Amino acid sequence: MKICLLVITMCLMLQIANGQSQAMDSTINKHVAFKPEALIIPTGLLTYGIFGVKNDPIKRWNVDIREKFNPDRRISNIDDFLVVAPIATVYGLDLMGVEPKNNFLDRTVVLGTASAIVISAVVVTKRNVTARRPVGRSKASFPSGHTSMAFMSAEFMNQELKHLSPWYGVAAYGVAGFTGYMRLYNDKHFFSEVVAGAGIGILGTKIAYWLQPTIQNTIFKQRNKEQDSTQQVFIAPSYNGSEMVLAASWTF
Repeated sequence: MKICLLVITMCLMLQIANGQSQAMDSTINKHVAFKPEALIIPTGLLTYGIFGVKNDPIKRWNVDIREKFNPDRRISNIDDFLVVAPIATVYGLDLMGVEPKNNFLDRTVVLGTASAIVISAVVVTKRNVTARRPVGRSKASFPSGHTSMAFMSAEFMNQELKHLSPWYGVAAYGVAGFTGYMRLYNDKHFFSEVVAGAGIGILGTKIAYWLQPTIQNTIFKQRNKEQDSTQQVFIAPSYNGSEMVLAASWTF
């Protein structure tokens, strides 16, 4: 089990390392250009998870992994808070003078877009794919909503702070990986459901960054620096185990 998680984490670290030399340039490119190779890891994770819904060998492996955990373990709810820890870190560091790649409004719009994509994907999939949880009567186990949000948060932090140091991305993905581990530990999901959630979270965030120039040119084309300094946008995605909620407020 630990080896499986380590392998996936190493794959995600390869994603973090991709493009680090460009990120460390003196001039930061705030727009993330579409690169087909960026789809490899998230779509690979998502594909594995999808196969896990019906594929018997993967389903047996899911059961084997579940049985590796101590059935007398204590349940922890730390994963409910870890899902947004990287997001809080980005905004917290900004308050302390560590500037992310995008200004407050731009990164919040990206975060809102990513949240909308990921939450929609998770909710629609849960409603249309019958997958019973390891324990309990719920049949909306696929994919893991907590893991989706955690990896969305991790990719958001990676994109916003990787120009300062790749270790920000490493830390963010470490938190996301631990969140996925806790979903298994708490017997909320099978392994393939956690893997699929990771793929959705990463992919949704990448799409949001690719859409950023289009959103800027269509919605915020007329804004100026004075407006940037006075506008306040707050977005807080959350998942309580049965519902995903996106709370937002915009003051201008």
